[in-house]
Amino acid sequence: MHPLIPYFQTIQFTLPLPDFFPARQVTLYGFGIAVALGIIIGQWIALHRARRLGLDYSILYEALFWIVLGVVVGGHIGYGIFYHPREYFANPRLFLDLSGGLSSVGGFAFSAAALVLLFRHRRRPFWPYADCIMIGLAFGWFLGRIGCTINHEHPGSATRFFLGRFCRPVENHTIEWPQWMTKAVPDLRFSHCIEPEQAAVTSYADQVPADYSGIVGMHDMGLYEAMFALGLFILFLWLDRKPRFSGFYVMLAIALYAPARFLMDFLRPEAGNPRYFHLSPAQWGMILLAIVGWWGIKRLRESDHKPKAPVRSQ
Repeated sequence: MHPLIPYFQTIQFTLPLPDFFPARQVTLYGFGIAVALGIIIGQWIALHRARRLGLDYSILYEALFWIVLGVVVGGHIGYGIFYHPREYFANPRLFLDLSGGLSSVGGFAFSAAALVLLFRHRRRPFWPYADCIMIGLAFGWFLGRIGCTINHEHPGSATRFFLGRFCRPVENHTIEWPQWMTKAVPDLRFSHCIEPEQAAVTSYADQVPADYSGIVGMHDMGLYEAMFALGLFILFLWLDRKPRFSGFYVMLAIALYAPARFLMDFLRPEAGNPRYFHLSPAQWGMILLAIVGWWGIKRLRESDHKPKAPVRSQ
């Protein structure tokens, strides 16, 4: 079975600017566009729900800043600690290079801690606002992972699964974007996706036959997580038709994401993804998150956090 999703180039737009700008042009990347849309639309969804519940939604603007900062800074610190501890602790300056890599577990942890401190400092109840943020975050998460897919981030192990994606240009299985919206790729090799003795495809024009024995697909981890996030957002919309106890959506997201991410990490190549007792750092984190999620649902349901019926706008 051939993978269903064709190979395509990374999307990149170069737009000219008027003469009065210092720069002659600006470059927009498909990844950045998707992430920006995720932040904008996700924030709008969170604000809309907060208004509907009669909450002071102005604090959510401040919360967005700490979420983005937590994802970037916390995600990078987590990447160094969990995935490359020897290199990063040997050269601590690597922690200052925010382009080095991100860990979603580290980003979530730092963002959550920052939000708890923010709402405590502002003397606002954490869980009602956190639910609004979580529902908006689910859709923003979806678009962010679509950006990863566009940018060929997070390649998984080799596969012929129908949702896999071709590793390099293949006849009749390649999407040709217009030249003005693509980024030139000097080397299309994926070491975990082709056999070691195969010749590298070094030009996008060098398409290989579809029946070439060495061409396989790879699991697209960004796409899989985007599909999960979209499903989570749709589930939230359906559940939000009835009142729920405060903190329900946060804990449900944790409880559902933990087993999904635990299983998805088995599809990642071991190269660049260290294992500790046969499990990745993220998988160990997911075991802890699953416990927190299901315990949190039980604890919050039994607590004094009463459900609040959504207030529909007239």
